[in-house]
Amino acid sequence: MNSASAVPPTRSEWVDGEDVESLRSRIGMIRGACRAALTVDELITIAVAQAKSALQACAGTLLLVDGDDLVVAAVDGYPQQLTESFARTPLSADTPAGRAARSRRAVWLGDPATKVREFPALQPKVTGFAGLAALPLVAEDAVLGVLGISFRQAREFTEVEQLYLLVLADQVAAALRRLTVPPPAGHALIDDDLVADPERRQAVEDLSVALADASAGLDRLTALAARLCGAPSAQVSLIGAEQVVAGSAGAAPSAGTTGRAADSLCTVTMSLRSPLVVADAAADDRVSALPPVRVGGVRAYLGVPLSIEGRPVGALCVYDQRVRDWSPEARGTLEVLADSVSTELRLRSLAARDARLAQASRERTTLVDRLAAAVSLRQVAAVLADAVSALPGVIAAAVVRLDADGGPQTLAARCAVPEGRHAVAALASAAVSPPAAVLELADLAEASTGDTARLARLGIRRAAMVPLTGQTARGTLLVAVGDGFDPAHGDHLAELAPIATAVFDRGAIHEQHRLARARAAFLTTASAQLQSSLDVDDTLQRLARLVVPALADGCLVHLRAHRALRLSAVGHVDGRIERLLRQEASTSGALTEAVQRCLAGGAAEVSVDHPLLTLDRLRILPLRARGRAIGAITLIQPRPGGQPGLADPALLAELATRAAVATDNALLYAKRSADVAALQYRLLPPRLPQLPAFDLAAHYAAGDASLDVGGDFYDVVALAEDHFVLVIGDVCGRGADAASVTGHARSVVRTVLEDGASPAAALTRLNRALLATGQFGEFCTAVVAEVRGAGDACAVRLAVAGHPRPLLRRAGTVTEVGPGGPMLGMVREPVYRQVELALTVDDVLLLFTDGVTEARRGDELFGVDRLADTLASGRGAADVAVEEVRAAVERFRDRGDDDVAMLAVRPRGRPLARVDLPDLADVAARTEASARLDALLPTDPPAARRTLLRRVAASLARSSAGLDGPAQLAVFAVPGGWRAELIRPLPGPRGADRATVVRHGVQTIMWTEIPVRGR
Repeated sequence: MNSASAVPPTRSEWVDGEDVESLRSRIGMIRGACRAALTVDELITIAVAQAKSALQACAGTLLLVDGDDLVVAAVDGYPQQLTESFARTPLSADTPAGRAARSRRAVWLGDPATKVREFPALQPKVTGFAGLAALPLVAEDAVLGVLGISFRQAREFTEVEQLYLLVLADQVAAALRRLTVPPPAGHALIDDDLVADPERRQAVEDLSVALADASAGLDRLTALAARLCGAPSAQVSLIGAEQVVAGSAGAAPSAGTTGRAADSLCTVTMSLRSPLVVADAAADDRVSALPPVRVGGVRAYLGVPLSIEGRPVGALCVYDQRVRDWSPEARGTLEVLADSVSTELRLRSLAARDARLAQASRERTTLVDRLAAAVSLRQVAAVLADAVSALPGVIAAAVVRLDADGGPQTLAARCAVPEGRHAVAALASAAVSPPAAVLELADLAEASTGDTARLARLGIRRAAMVPLTGQTARGTLLVAVGDGFDPAHGDHLAELAPIATAVFDRGAIHEQHRLARARAAFLTTASAQLQSSLDVDDTLQRLARLVVPALADGCLVHLRAHRALRLSAVGHVDGRIERLLRQEASTSGALTEAVQRCLAGGAAEVSVDHPLLTLDRLRILPLRARGRAIGAITLIQPRPGGQPGLADPALLAELATRAAVATDNALLYAKRSADVAALQYRLLPPRLPQLPAFDLAAHYAAGDASLDVGGDFYDVVALAEDHFVLVIGDVCGRGADAASVTGHARSVVRTVLEDGASPAAALTRLNRALLATGQFGEFCTAVVAEVRGAGDACAVRLAVAGHPRPLLRRAGTVTEVGPGGPMLGMVREPVYRQVELALTVDDVLLLFTDGVTEARRGDELFGVDRLADTLASGRGAADVAVEEVRAAVERFRDRGDDDVAMLAVRPRGRPLARVDLPDLADVAARTEASARLDALLPTDPPAARRTLLRRVAASLARSSAGLDGPAQLAVFAVPGGWRAELIRPLPGPRGADRATVVRHGVQTIMWTEIPVRGR
């Protein structure tokens, strides 16, 4: 099969913006084509064609290194004259290709101005090209050539384009190295395997470092060699990756000078492992092709190999620029001196090795100490990444945990450039399976093209993968290196791996224990939080706040009600998204359907499409209690690779169970509360009737804070506008038991009063009813007051059954009224006496329970006297009197554990006119009310009438400020004049807010009075 069939088509199929899969495919084809190439010519054709077509370049070329020059091997698209200008150029020339070869770094010149500034000879008007790229071909630490492409227009090379060309250059270099012919005959004596031996090279490198401050001593030895051998020049050469002059005399290069090892006669000497004697180098086929001989620098040469512990490291030589013979004595002298140099080198080598080992030991100890001090996985990873990134040639490093929930988790990433840290972390996560010892640039590109492209711009050419596989955790250390990375450091990484793995495993165990403790603490806190409230909505919102951010980025809680799902609570780490979730999630049919499916046994992890919200990482947890699904928790899970979260299946299941129990308890409590509220509502004191000629007011407060009703009760039974009965009572005991008797007592009294019973008869019937229940201890006290008459003159019949006697306020004086009588439910045939008294305008009759007079401050009681004084000090409407007494009791007592009830009545006078206002805040309604009042008032006396109307209008405007709602304006005839009152209904039974005071009757907002002659 012809290898050319593996070459991708040369027409441009991939340009800037092409998708990643296309790039990976092209890289794969390039790798296959380069591996399949059978000849250098075929490889060169592939390289130039692909370099041009991938980026739609106008021209391309490939130059090969030939000695100290770059020689054109292939060219496509360049004018002949331009091609001839760079057909052969020195490596040292200031050209893009020369710079790329010397620096071993790609040269990117897409901007014409930059190109001309750096290379003035490459004017676009001269070359015809505005942009170019030059990529060195480096394989096995040797520069083999340069691949170049050019563009007519300016070109900004994207990261992906640069990556593609770098991969292409790497693949071409590797194939070129494979296909390169053996060195010419002049190099036949050089032992390439010996020269490339890594251990030998490491020994030479150690020597080079050790001899940095010893060149003077070696210079003296070389000078002695030159003098004893009668040569003008001598030098000590160390042969590593390059030739390094360690000591010199005469015309020899100074110490520290480097050159190509393959060009040196000393390399031949070292390869022979025996002295090399050359009388006429130009005529000696062994060395005649070497550059020093070709240029005339060396005509006669005598060299002796230098060895350390049997390992050749270089040569000691003397040479002349004239042809000459070397005597046996000179050879013997040089061998003796070579022994001295070898001894010096051996001592230096031992010192260097000891220093290196000592330094390595210190670094290892420091690293081990730091690893031992690290506790958590992230601390361990940070130490590893810091240690590795400090190695010469390392550009970036990352530690990734592979067995974390949710995918690979980056624990640490190091790079001098921030974008490099993100890229190496992503690359480490993408390139983990299967781990290889070394990943070349093409391997990295296939694993994560975008991240590799960003790293390639930083000089990364390959990456070492160090597996960290322990018994508890599994991870990898990715070390991204450039061309300057010393392979010897790979051994350091190999030595580091077992220690790192053990510490990594220990960190994972610590992480497991920490998470276990944190999960237990979380569940404890969650239970306390969820159990601390019996309000359903509050419980669910607490649940959402617990979940975010400890377990998820967001949380939605749905509650099933009447076969439908209701979004009951929302939480998110981002307040803006939380507000959006509240608005959008409740109306999202797709989300609701996903929750319904999960509750029906469907998938727990789902993705929901939404135009505004990111709902692609949802985990739904059913809330099940007593064998039924009552709702669901939907978690918006965080992106993979972050901090190890508390969330795991066991924790989530346990949380869902506890949340379901707490929610079910709250639902049961809400149901019970609703049932109790419905029952209590029937037991609460009713609204007071509105009687035109009378002012009624009441106050009620249960002593048990958990109930709305207690043992005190009151009622007003309206039989007609001028005939009604006041009832107040107190059942022995408190709480629910007393409240149950309260309802019974009030119902009995109302029934018998509506049948026409007198106060005494009503008490007798109630006593009989209590005894008939058969429950011993159901005792009760009560007062029944029957009122007959108009608002300016009425009579009261009063009967008392073991209850505190009512108080009557008349003209600022307060007296107790009413006879005594036995408690209800104690004796079978009690006798209750009635008394009659008259009520006139503005008299206030106050009925109250012992919760008022027995209010305590320590051992002191509020008492009847203090109550009478409080009532006497007030004046005006019944609601004012009740409020003043209530406030006085509240100020006095230090605890409120007894039921309190008060009921007051005040005759208002004879009604003259009444107008209803639909809304006090409505100016037009107030104006209309004044006009209607004008039409209803008696016309005589006119002066008094006008005065009253003016005062009413002014008082309406002044008194209604800040008030709204319905009200009533009424005018009464009172002794000596007319009185106008503006009243509005007081609130009735309270709702869920138990802080609200129950006040019945009406509130007097405005009161104005004028004298009328003859009244």
